[in-house]
Amino acid sequence: MKASFLITTDIEKKVVNKEKKIYLGDWVFSTYAIQDLKKNNKKNFSDEKEDQNIKELANRLIGPLSIYLNRYHKKNFTNLFWKNLVWVWLLYYVASNFFKWKKINELINKYKKFKYINFKTSKYIYVNDVRTYTQLIGNSDEFNYLQIKKIIYFLKKNFLIKDHQSEINLNNLNLKKEKISYQKKIFNFINFFFSFFIKNNKFFISSGFSFLNLAKLNFALGQLPASFSYYFWNKRSFEIIEKKLDRKKIYLKFKPKNSFEKFIYQNIIDEIPLAYLENFSFLLHKAKKINLDPKIIITASEHYHNDLFKIWILYQKYFLKKKVIIIYHGGAHQLASGSFDKFYERNLADEVVTWTNKSNKSKLPNSKIFNNFIIQDKRFMSIYVGSEISKYPFRLGPGEKNLSEIKSFKNIEILRKKLKRNIFDTLFFAPKGMNNKRSYNLLSGILGKKKFLNAGKFLKNLKNAKLVICDYPQTSFLESMATGPTFLLCDYKKFWKPEKNFLNIYKTLEKNNIIFRNPNDLAKFINKNWSDIDLWWNKTSTKNARNLFLNRFSISKSNNLIYSWKNFLLKYR
Repeated sequence: MKASFLITTDIEKKVVNKEKKIYLGDWVFSTYAIQDLKKNNKKNFSDEKEDQNIKELANRLIGPLSIYLNRYHKKNFTNLFWKNLVWVWLLYYVASNFFKWKKINELINKYKKFKYINFKTSKYIYVNDVRTYTQLIGNSDEFNYLQIKKIIYFLKKNFLIKDHQSEINLNNLNLKKEKISYQKKIFNFINFFFSFFIKNNKFFISSGFSFLNLAKLNFALGQLPASFSYYFWNKRSFEIIEKKLDRKKIYLKFKPKNSFEKFIYQNIIDEIPLAYLENFSFLLHKAKKINLDPKIIITASEHYHNDLFKIWILYQKYFLKKKVIIIYHGGAHQLASGSFDKFYERNLADEVVTWTNKSNKSKLPNSKIFNNFIIQDKRFMSIYVGSEISKYPFRLGPGEKNLSEIKSFKNIEILRKKLKRNIFDTLFFAPKGMNNKRSYNLLSGILGKKKFLNAGKFLKNLKNAKLVICDYPQTSFLESMATGPTFLLCDYKKFWKPEKNFLNIYKTLEKNNIIFRNPNDLAKFINKNWSDIDLWWNKTSTKNARNLFLNRFSISKSNNLIYSWKNFLLKYR
């Protein structure tokens, strides 16, 4: 049988015309139609067992990498310093390679032999930090072509390499522009003038609270609030060079158990971000110069992707013996949640404060969501909150990993047909980021381009929501449940499986018409109860069901929130 071309990104698709083609993933399609969802990538990228294997491989790599980094920098830092610094990137790196490796090998087992278009690559790209890496590995055709090319050449006995005269255009590697809100600019301006006083703060609170409560808590602690972006602004960047960096691979001592691990072992050193190698000394020096000297550091999310902050917090913890408190920053309660938490947060923090009661050892109130935290106004629209993914998969955890698994398109298409016209006309889509243009094209084809709310403004839009439909049960669902009529449209037995202690709660929510697994049933219920939706929402049985769920997330009164957190933090002082 004549070998087909394996099309790994949209780049090759443009030069392979009439020849037979096999597509590696749905990311190849720059445009996508509803009918394509039914015929492409029906199989999941990974299951829970494979996710666990990826984490186990990362755990086996992290020790040798820590030793490597100490030797490379001629340091004698504790291994935990390096482990906590590189863990987030390492997990993304192993996962993104595994997803592609698995798809390629599945196709090799089926078709045996492929042709492959080899574009010239005379230059090398090195990302500076994990934030840059996540944007490029999630969305860049050029960056992913180069990653996949390494896998193809590792498995080259299965490929007929066809050289192409064109070179990969690395000038297309554009990073999304980063904007600082006016609120943060004003905050930074204040920090500039009052930095003399702020440097003496005993607590540095990077996030975890609403802007107003962050200020209130700092004042209650007798200090001015410090602006995270003023001290730790770290722009995404990468370098393109003509000569490969010499990184002394011999320092990495690791024994691969299979061919995938051998591939990772052969390539990982060349892929490590500059922030951990060539630029590390500069960033460490910069971190030491930051004019803050807290006894306690509180963070909710910045310790994931801001490498300057990570280096600062690790230096403060391991060299200056400061305490670190990590606050959960979302409503995750799924079986596969916490791909960072199990290793990273438990090692980095002196205490982890969770939102869920079962793990909240200090019994603190939820730091972001509290009773009446959203005061609703006109309530003229319905909001649909859909699961969003990057173009290329690279994250572990619950939920969908490719476009064909996303249910938003099918759900909204059915709601468009089944909801009464006057009800559907009120429906708007609330995007989190909408970085995947194919998702936008699909949804706008169903809803219309005018039916998209501003990205990242969910809480603001929640003030005007008559009802909310979420198709995944994380932070937006929790925020909506604490505000007004909310539905979860999700087959939670397939995706977004809840922890076992939430199963009975989910059944109660389903029994009381808060959870639906079928969009037809949801449309029927909304049509019937539209005029009296608040009457249903405030019915005793409905209220008991939602409180059963909300009470698991330590939701309290706002004044109790500030009082409790103040007393908790003062214990460390």
